[in-house]
Amino acid sequence: MAHRRTALAMIHIAAKQFGWTETEYRDHLFSVCRVRSAADLDAHGREQFIAHLKALGWKPKPGRTAKTRGRPRNLDRSAMMRKIEALLADAGRPWHYADELAAKLTKPKKERIAFCNDNDLHKVVVALELDARRRLVRAIEPLLDYLGLAWCDAVRMAREHAGLKPTQDLSKNPEAMSTVRARLNTMAQEACDL
Repeated sequence: MAHRRTALAMIHIAAKQFGWTETEYRDHLFSVCRVRSAADLDAHGREQFIAHLKALGWKPKPGRTAKTRGRPRNLDRSAMMRKIEALLADAGRPWHYADELAAKLTKPKKERIAFCNDNDLHKVVVALELDARRRLVRAIEPLLDYLGLAWCDAVRMAREHAGLKPTQDLSKNPEAMSTVRARLNTMAQEACDL
């Protein structure tokens, strides 16, 4: 069963949700556990009274876990946090993903992105940018296969339509890759319409 403080909090939350007055609450406590205060309950008594509350129709809400945590409260702290938010939104990933990256990339290990300093945030941004590039490459390759083109054709398109310089690597230029992907999508659509 839950720890003492958690169980007491659950009891008081349930009483409030039922809309009981102080007298009604204490009467219920006394009728079930023979005490007038939840603080006087032992572990068995707390468990027994919570079971009574559930029998009356109370359903405890699940607590916040790492999977349900949302946007950090200190998001506006730095431009890095806003960049992380944009990269997560672009990838369709939850904030929990950034928390996992922070835990994996930081020393000493930080469980939440909200606890990271600017150096740690930079590591998370780099990891998210690498992920974005990988996703773009994975999106371009099937289009190239469908159209019977090679990667060198994608590079040529990037030079013609996105201004990619000969010394630049296409896979390290997300803007050029996005342009190539849009162009390949158009070509694939035209091929389907024929």
